[in-house]
Amino acid sequence: LAEDARTPLPRRHRPMPARLRRAQRLAAACDRLRADAASVADIARACGWRSPSRVVAAFRRAYGITPVRWRLVNRPA
Repeated sequence: LAEDARTPLPRRHRPMPARLRRAQRLAAACDRLRADAASVADIARACGWRSPSRVVAAFRRAYGITPVRWRLVNRPA
């Protein structure tokens, strides 16, 4: 192995654990759902999900409701 292949990568270049990545995507999706009227499909793509069904599944696991329902419950007054 080359010398650089044996040295660990700096933290900023290491792959993110799946849970952290999912939590960051959910937080970004929540911000977008609260801030604008974009569709769930557009928000899913903007936040890194491959399809709207994946963001719906992630919301159901995390919050027990769909993104559309979450938007209705958490809409600013």
